[in-house]
Amino acid sequence: MAIIDPMGNKHGKEGNTLFRVLRGVQISQAVPLNIKPSAESKKSSIEFGLASTTAASIRNTLLSIYQWDEGTTGARLTGLVRTAISASPGKKVNERDLHDGDLSYLIGFQLNNRSPLDKILRVRPQCSGSENGELIFTLPALRFKQDLVYPKSPIAVKCDVDVTLLLLNFREEYYQIQERRGTELMPKGLQSVYWTFDPAIPQDTILLVLMSLQFYAEDSVNGRRSMNSQAMNPVEIIGAYYFKDGRASSSGE
Repeated sequence: MAIIDPMGNKHGKEGNTLFRVLRGVQISQAVPLNIKPSAESKKSSIEFGLASTTAASIRNTLLSIYQWDEGTTGARLTGLVRTAISASPGKKVNERDLHDGDLSYLIGFQLNNRSPLDKILRVRPQCSGSENGELIFTLPALRFKQDLVYPKSPIAVKCDVDVTLLLLNFREEYYQIQERRGTELMPKGLQSVYWTFDPAIPQDTILLVLMSLQFYAEDSVNGRRSMNSQAMNPVEIIGAYYFKDGRASSSGE
């Protein structure tokens, strides 16, 4: 309830209007109505929170392996995870998680947008599944001057292609590096890379296939030292699969 001072000015709340005096001038402000969120709005908010915590878990896991992002990773990954969960074909809001979603939305995600893999390496890796359950990774031969961008350095820099199979289970709250494999990209006489993986994947597990470029310098005095940094750290999700009943798919449904 508003009160009136000896000067005739109102102070306090009257209905949906707030009265006050500023430098001798009477001011009135409309007070926002307290609108309660709908049940659907609450569910959407809870699902956004789930997407955010799931994305944070993935980001932290990737950084424990690859170290460098550029600050936008969390927001970008949250958006993709939320879209993937929302694309679940069979479950409703608040009854689903990433295990029910469409994992294909995660493919192409760049850990570091300052050095996206598709800009640093201009030939594209491929990841696919074979009929007998193997995962196949291929990388075409490349022309170094045209197809690969090196970090700026006054010393010679070498580069390894690195592929990691990462298992995630958010319902049982664990992650595991299933396998990690790498080879040097040779400036002369490069042959294409062809690897097969035959991982034993537990039931209801998400598998992310990650490719990175690991730049390094090497000499007899200092040995091998990484040249990757916040400015140059290409890492991409090139495959995403959900394993259930002995088969892989892009969705848990």
